[in-house]
Amino acid sequence: MPFFRELSYIKDTKVRIIDNGKIEHTCVDEIKGVTPRMILWYFLNRTKERYQMWHPTHIDFQVLSQPIDCGVGSIYYIKEKLEGSPIMIDTVADVLEADLDETKAVILEKFRQCNFPVRVYHRMEAIPGGTRMYSNLTVGSDTPIIGRIQNARLRRKMRIFTEEGYRVLFNHVREESRSFEKFLPKLYEENADARWKGG
Repeated sequence: MPFFRELSYIKDTKVRIIDNGKIEHTCVDEIKGVTPRMILWYFLNRTKERYQMWHPTHIDFQVLSQPIDCGVGSIYYIKEKLEGSPIMIDTVADVLEADLDETKAVILEKFRQCNFPVRVYHRMEAIPGGTRMYSNLTVGSDTPIIGRIQNARLRRKMRIFTEEGYRVLFNHVREESRSFEKFLPKLYEENADARWKGG
């Protein structure tokens, strides 16, 4: 994918400005004591209570529609605030992809919020003692001309080219990743059914 600008203020994180002026954020983190299976189970079995466990700035979560396997086709309402940022995520999200094998799990979600469109991709890979989590958040519109203008406004609002704005976003992502270590093993053990534990 072509990109037109790249920067990084924190190790294992990066921002690139890509096609149509969209903003691509990537982060790699290691999570101890948690497997890819546990993380995918969490994403596909969220409730408001579980969503709020994940990060203190998570406000609301509702399941609007969900297939029997809780996977692709699920539709959620999500509300959260990034501390120190003017950005409020208040949107409906669709699960476009969810997959699991012996060594990894992936999930792709699309946020419908018109003024802050986001595609969120997480890839979780098994490593000794835990999981390596690769996260990619692509923010912005693909619409020609108007979308480019909207994306330029988003870049200014997010202050992503400033070290402060950059750290606000990636500190939030890192806090989310590492909070899994604190609550997910117990939550999974007490709530995951045999379909998840037996695989």
